[in-house]
Amino acid sequence: MTERLLDLYGQPKVNRNPIWNDVPEELEGLFLHWLAGADIRMLFAVLKEVERGHMWPDREEFWWGLYEQERISEVWVAFNREGHRAALSRLPRDQRHEAGHLRFALQEGERDKSLLIMRIGDKIVVEGTYNFKVHVFDASSRHAPQLSKRTYDVADIRTRPGAVSIVHK
Repeated sequence: MTERLLDLYGQPKVNRNPIWNDVPEELEGLFLHWLAGADIRMLFAVLKEVERGHMWPDREEFWWGLYEQERISEVWVAFNREGHRAALSRLPRDQRHEAGHLRFALQEGERDKSLLIMRIGDKIVVEGTYNFKVHVFDASSRHAPQLSKRTYDVADIRTRPGAVSIVHK
């Protein structure tokens, strides 16, 4: 159902089709939650295809657990170039360059970094591949990364003030 709604009306946070204005806020939130789950699954499927790291199965389990607890309300993924190509290949050919249908971004900074950007409560949490600390921002901060952008640069996120940075153990 999520895929069909996206096909018909696009992603409400990317290229807002006027139809979304008629959808009650709580139902749009439910749709975004479903979409977050689908996007978490897509991220880890693409990472399994393009990454050589060993850490992702544990992280998938962790983030999926938070999703199932309904703590994650929105997700946006920024793939490195290899991951971006792999993710695009999963879309129907006619939707690969339509802004309203995109569910992920390109991470243009470091070649080996893909990012998982989430709204969890009143926080924006950024998780990254390889040597990347988890960055936690207050969602209301002007320094918090916005979700639903077309491109990101990992260096920009690393240098933004106000984040709590947590090293993986």
